[in-house]
Amino acid sequence: MRAHFFFVVFCRRFSCTRWLVLLVMFGLGGPARAALNIITQPVPVNVSSNSSATFSATASGTPPLNFRWRLNGVDIPGTTTTRTNSVATDTFSIQSVQPTNAGSYSVVVWSAEGALNSAAVPLLVTNVPVNAGSDDFNGRQGLSPLGGGVIRSSNTNATREVGEPNHGGKPGNRSVWFKWTAPASGIATFSTRGSGFDTTLGVYTNGQPLTSLIRVAGDDDTGGFLNSTTSFNAVDGKEYSIAVDGFYGARGNFTLAWTLEPTTDKLPEILVPPQDQTVELNNSVTLNAQVDTNRSGIEYIRYQWQKNGSDLIGQTNGTLTFSAVNSNQVGNYTVKVTQKLLGSNNPRTITSPIAQLQANLRDGTAFDPGAIAQIKFRDESDTGGGLGVAAPAAGYSGSQLFSTYGAVKEPGEPNHCSDPGGASYWYSYLPPMNGTLTVDATASFNNILAVYTGNATNFLSLTSVACSNTNSSAGKETAVFAATAGTVYYIVTDGVSGASGSVNLTYTLAAPPVITSDPASRTVVAGSNATLTVAATGSTPLAYQWRTNGINFTGQRTNSLTVSNFTAAKEGGYVVVITNVAGAVTSATAQLYLIASNNASRFTNSAYGTNRFTATLLGNLNTNYVILGATNVAGTWTAISTNSSAVGIISFSETNSPGYTNRFYRARAL
Repeated sequence: MRAHFFFVVFCRRFSCTRWLVLLVMFGLGGPARAALNIITQPVPVNVSSNSSATFSATASGTPPLNFRWRLNGVDIPGTTTTRTNSVATDTFSIQSVQPTNAGSYSVVVWSAEGALNSAAVPLLVTNVPVNAGSDDFNGRQGLSPLGGGVIRSSNTNATREVGEPNHGGKPGNRSVWFKWTAPASGIATFSTRGSGFDTTLGVYTNGQPLTSLIRVAGDDDTGGFLNSTTSFNAVDGKEYSIAVDGFYGARGNFTLAWTLEPTTDKLPEILVPPQDQTVELNNSVTLNAQVDTNRSGIEYIRYQWQKNGSDLIGQTNGTLTFSAVNSNQVGNYTVKVTQKLLGSNNPRTITSPIAQLQANLRDGTAFDPGAIAQIKFRDESDTGGGLGVAAPAAGYSGSQLFSTYGAVKEPGEPNHCSDPGGASYWYSYLPPMNGTLTVDATASFNNILAVYTGNATNFLSLTSVACSNTNSSAGKETAVFAATAGTVYYIVTDGVSGASGSVNLTYTLAAPPVITSDPASRTVVAGSNATLTVAATGSTPLAYQWRTNGINFTGQRTNSLTVSNFTAAKEGGYVVVITNVAGAVTSATAQLYLIASNNASRFTNSAYGTNRFTATLLGNLNTNYVILGATNVAGTWTAISTNSSAVGIISFSETNSPGYTNRFYRARAL
């Protein structure tokens, strides 16, 4: 929008008056920005092996326009281009297509106006043979040739059977089954690279019935672009059951390839890989890889621990221990296990899945063992429907230290803060009450911070709550918003241009105090002590200030107030003001009155009818009283008059009640 500014100058010289209108600036706002739009979407490509394939997209908007291509929602390295025209076309080409190049391709386009994702379209390699597999384990289809091959298939209409395991250690409900018999002993490798969705992969023996399956190998994402790859020691003539599934029900076309290296060498077997752990800062922790060492013929087994993909010098044991975890030790760990057999000249190495080591602190002193940041949204949001691998952080304040090493984008994931990002990590928080929530993400890289609510099952359910993307090289982003008790907030930190590194994510809920139980009015016997108590919730610490008749008490700053040696001079209204960083609240007034005796009246009544009784007591003028001790009287007791002086008469009546003898009653101010 153009802005128009005019200066008016009034000049007076002798009898001459002149007006001069000067246009000092025209169009200060600059040219109008054009809305970002993808004019031409990429289209599906079907080609045979060794042919070329090209995807293309055209976008319009305020230049520069930036393009980055993705495979299965994951950024393809080296595909970012910048176009200086307001309408621009970008292409991505593969010169010699292989079955592993198949998948789902898309492009993200961004400019100063935001970021847009194109449609995701498949690349299909047409000369790869089709093997439909089987949705039913008992009908699993054979793979041929046995020594190695590649097929394409689909799990779009597949289901999950009762008792079926989580393949690759991840929930899924669209499995397709195959069977393969090893033609020789050696090292077998199965891969879903070239699939168009987030796959999981499992290899088993036995399985009659399905619940008797013995896991041999499995994987979630080590194949790259959310595909799976796993290797194992195959035994000549043994049948193996292979399952291809989709992460939390992901579906589409997939590629399954397998090879067999006939050899007497054997891979080391990691029976139990190191596990994700969230620890309290300055506490000890041990990461452990349980490896099968009982095999005969092993010359040696060696270990090499890695942090964020780099070898840790001197960490060559089966366990990795930190006596006092600090922020520098937080990271994503793997262990490389190398095994050499006697008489072999070819040691074999296998690398464990990533184990996340994170640290947190809650409310300054507590520890949240279930809170952990996750690479994938469903791993973070699923707190019970699948594996229960994460739980929302709790409390009024806390921090989570973690590394985003290895992070990627997922299919359908939003472009957080209208930035394409490329390396997101998810965290969840459940506020204990309403309040203002401040979330800070301090990172070792240029980061993006966004917050969502939703039903936790898919990206389409997410509603943006807040985001921060200042593009500050300092790597600190802050989001502040009104939070609602009982609502889970999904917090994501992403890296500009796919950057990754260490993150210290902190949250502070500034919840104003809310009184849940006011101090209660009462009568007090002369010379005794009176205690008033209030109950409240809110962000800690809570500060209490008691007052009576407008005067502050000194020295009593807790949720209870004791008034000692009560006299008539201490009668009156008592309140407490509760404050914290988010606000203040004042309690209802509690009245304290002096009463001369616990026994306000003694009477004898032996007949039905209406009787009136009186009692003399000390009290305030014009105060209504309720009669205590009448719970066993069949009738209604009502104070029918008020005091007329500091020492007064109160009357009450009994209507249609049976007789009672020597009953004791007290009067209490309302």
